[in-house]
Amino acid sequence: MYQQKFGAYQRSDVLTADPMALVLICYNAAISNLKIAKARYLDKQYEAKAIAINKALDIISELLSGLNFEKGGDIAKNLDAIYRYLLNRISQGDVTQDLSPLDEAITILEKLREAWNTINSSKNHGKTTQPVPQHSRLQAMRMA
Repeated sequence: MYQQKFGAYQRSDVLTADPMALVLICYNAAISNLKIAKARYLDKQYEAKAIAINKALDIISELLSGLNFEKGGDIAKNLDAIYRYLLNRISQGDVTQDLSPLDEAITILEKLREAWNTINSSKNHGKTTQPVPQHSRLQAMRMA
């Protein structure tokens, strides 16, 4: 019962979030899944580890596919390179059974989250948020 209420709360967060908040939700979910993957690997729960790794990869892939190069310019290009690097490193770590690439990915995602938090805080200071297009909400709900 608790899980159902929590799931409804998460869906509500995603449905009412502005685009910048959705990025933060994605970063949090990717970080969480990478930490879960590490813990499951150490517990020798390899199927659960694979599920968490795949969720993290899916989230980063969604972030990558959501980049707008026309509006984002150099920032979008830089994020494209970072997201592709993360996908590569996480996959390498999974294949080689090395946790250091996962640690690296977590560190990078935490730094990105911190930067987006700063941008989001200054941008929304005193402003109301804009609604998120339905397709973005649905993608974020699948990732959470």
